[in-house]
Order: sequence, then structure tokens, then C-alpha cells
Amino acid sequence: MWEQYSAQIMTAIAVFLAQTVLIGWLIYERRRRQLAEVRSRDSMSELAQMNRMATAGELSASIAHEINQPLVGMVTGANTALRWLSKEKPEVGEAQGALQNIVTAGHRAGDIVTNIRAMFRKDTEERVSTDVNKLIITVLALVYMDLRKHSIENQIVLSEQLPSVIGNTSIRHWE
Repeated sequence: MWEQYSAQIMTAIAVFLAQTVLIGWLIYERRRRQLAEVRSRDSMSELAQMNRMATAGELSASIAHEINQPLVGMVTGANTALRWLSKEKPEVGEAQGALQNIVTAGHRAGDIVTNIRAMFRKDTEERVSTDVNKLIITVLALVYMDLRKHSIENQIVLSEQLPSVIGNTSIRHWE
């Protein structure tokens, strides 16, 4: 049989060996791909965790800044009111103005906390049309102390033709 079919037998053996090598190579590549996928998932998971940590760090810094601003204003206002009241002739009107600013800053700090809490819960509060100009004035009031600290002057030119935006009803405007 070998003499008669040796070419076909050798061809069949060669094909069988080639298939065996290809199957072995495919198994090897499949295993490498699985390991690469595991490493990729691990890397993605680690990256997602690092992203969450960075976001939490930025958020906590932002919250601390937003809360610190009204608190610094409150302490400064209280010190000013104490100085006005401790003068030989107390300046009661000026002290009352400073105390009113402290109350406003306290409300602002409370509103910041309330709005931060609302960000992290499923909020069913009603959204309403909000005046963009008032929103800009509110933001400028929030950053006023930082602007002064860095000697930054701002000029406000607001357009009366700005469209209203939809906003959260829990946000208060300080005027």
C-alpha cells in the first residue's frame, strides 16, 4: 500500500501535521488573547478606580472651597462687627450691616450644602425657568472674595435678550 499510495499518505500526514500545528497555534493565540483581555479588564478597572478617586478629590476640594468662602466672610464680618461695637462710640448701624451680611453668608453656606446633597440623590424637585443674568450675578457674588484676594476687577455687561434656562428650584438667588 505504501508503494502504491505513498504520495497521498505523505500528503495526508503533511496536512495532518499542518492542521495540528495550526490548531496548536490557535490554542496558543486564544490563551494569549484571554490573558490580554484579563489584563485589559484589570487595567480598565484600575483606571476607573483612579478616575473615581480623582473625581472625588476634585469634588471635595470644590465643596471645601464653596463652603469655606461664606465661612471666611462670616468670620470677617463678625470681627468687623465686634470692632465697630467695641469703639468708644459704637457704630451700631455698621455692626448691624455686618451682622446682616453674616446671616446672608450663613444662608449661602446652607444652600450650598443643600444643593450638594441634592446632586447626589435622585432629585424630583421641580425645574423652573431661571434668569441667566441673575445666575451670573449669583456666581459673581460667590467668587467675590476670591476676586478681591487676587486683585481681579470684573466688569459686568449683561444682555436683556438672554434666553431663560431650566434650573433647580432649590437654588436661591442672593441679591
